[in-house]
Amino acid sequence: MGKQVEFYMTHTDELAFLDALGAGAVSLIYNAFKDPEKMKIVSLKPVGQDPYDANLSILNSSINCRPLYHFVEKASVYTVDLLESEVIQFNRCVVTKTWLKNGRLWYEEKARSEGKRRDFLRWADSVLGWIRKSYKAGEDGRYIGPHALEQAKRGDLKLGPPTDFIPPDEVRRILGQD
Repeated sequence: MGKQVEFYMTHTDELAFLDALGAGAVSLIYNAFKDPEKMKIVSLKPVGQDPYDANLSILNSSINCRPLYHFVEKASVYTVDLLESEVIQFNRCVVTKTWLKNGRLWYEEKARSEGKRRDFLRWADSVLGWIRKSYKAGEDGRYIGPHALEQAKRGDLKLGPPTDFIPPDEVRRILGQD
């Protein structure tokens, strides 16, 4: 059973969050990738620039976190083993029209093969705790980053999944599949 915290972050909030974690100590990797040599993210761009950029993992190099990954032949991609790896899954918030869908940080406390190290668990708890302390708790129990909150108050963004039905042809158009 893992631990998680859900949130609303804009790209501005993401950059501030990563900076607060310590730019040199943490790194980001894709949770799905075609080439292990290119799994590390050098510069975080707004979500939607790459097919795999909405689902990432955070690593802490100061405690020597190493991801375990496997090749999925049917999909021809490598995937990070989130249950076994000492990583925090970082599901990023995606904007659909004027809606900001929530994201989450999640990690598994126990691996199938052996327990995860105490250093990792302390660090992962502190990262989730940083969100809870630094962001405002929303009515839905999710935490709201300062830039996302500012945009929501101005009416530029609505937080949560769209409440109105989006027809399938519109979804395909938004996703560039038509």
